[in-house]
Amino acid sequence: MSWAGLIWANLWRRKTRTVVTLLSVFTAFLLFSVLASTRQAFIGGLDLIGDERLVTIHRSGLIFSLPMAYKQRIATVDGVEAVSWGVWLQGYWKEQKNFVPLIAVDREILAMYPEILVPPEQAARWKDTRNGAIIGKGIAARNGWKVGDVVPIRSGIWVKPDGSNSWEYEVSAIYDVSSKVFDTESVWVHYDFFNEGRSYERDTVGWWIIKLADPREGAEVAKAIDVLFANSARETKSSAEKAFNEGFVGQFGNIGAIVTYVVSAVFFSMLLVTASTMAQAVRERTAELAVLKALGFSERMVFGMVLGEALAITLLGALLGLGFGWWMCEGLATSLSRFLPAFQLTGEAIVLGAAAATVLGIASGVWPAWRAMRMRVVDALREA
Repeated sequence: MSWAGLIWANLWRRKTRTVVTLLSVFTAFLLFSVLASTRQAFIGGLDLIGDERLVTIHRSGLIFSLPMAYKQRIATVDGVEAVSWGVWLQGYWKEQKNFVPLIAVDREILAMYPEILVPPEQAARWKDTRNGAIIGKGIAARNGWKVGDVVPIRSGIWVKPDGSNSWEYEVSAIYDVSSKVFDTESVWVHYDFFNEGRSYERDTVGWWIIKLADPREGAEVAKAIDVLFANSARETKSSAEKAFNEGFVGQFGNIGAIVTYVVSAVFFSMLLVTASTMAQAVRERTAELAVLKALGFSERMVFGMVLGEALAITLLGALLGLGFGWWMCEGLATSLSRFLPAFQLTGEAIVLGAAAATVLGIASGVWPAWRAMRMRVVDALREA
């Protein structure tokens, strides 16, 4: 029998125990797959955000607005190439459960975000349509909207002078994205059309988007913008777009640390389970191992056999867990794309999981393997 065959045969001498241990390792790495994908959804996409844009908001937070008059002053700051803006409308279609991420933007927003892909003819149609809307392909497919449709969307925040909160928008364009930083669920409408129809806070915006002439000067430009409005009634807080998104994600807590703590606890539990399994297997086979030594098996061969069993059971369970986890996360990515477009089990996470399985196998098997290697034949036969 080959070396690998001997290890495999030893594993299945206690089928029930091996299956239970495999299921434990499988479950641990399945959980690792989901948690790693969740971490990627929240913070993995942040690494893809460039440094060419700044975001300026009210110093007290996004719920406070800034005057449109700030635009001209921001545009005069050295290093500012272009200025855009947006207002969060919190839309819904028909019923409040049909949430629509509705944002009022200026007409040049597409130049600010090359990651948003819109056919040129549709982009031109949107610019020429007063109540035009650019919608993501995801929300378009889900609701059955197509170019040319007129869709009434209500705002959960803003109302018209007559008390109505419904605006009718024509679907002028459907966008796709070139980066998973962005979703395909948003609806962008003209700021002018919205601004004329709202009953209060006219000529204000929720945030400014600043395109930098030189991304390396981002910190200096951000500071210069905030100095402009220091000690005013509406002070500002400017930061790189990446830092702004990191702060937004941070409102949910330190996702990376939470995932690390949970995975560490699970793997530590698996270490105890696997180590206990291997120690019990060695104890049950004390006489057998003594006979193998008496027949000429070296201490290194015995050590390698026991350690190989531990590695085999952890790597097999990890392979099954990571494989099933990848398949499950691929399915979840489709259903979660509306809220978490970057949800995925990355190749880096799979490699990390395989490395963790290897370390787990070595750590759980090294002590039982050492004991098996150091046992004396006479003592082992006497104990048996």
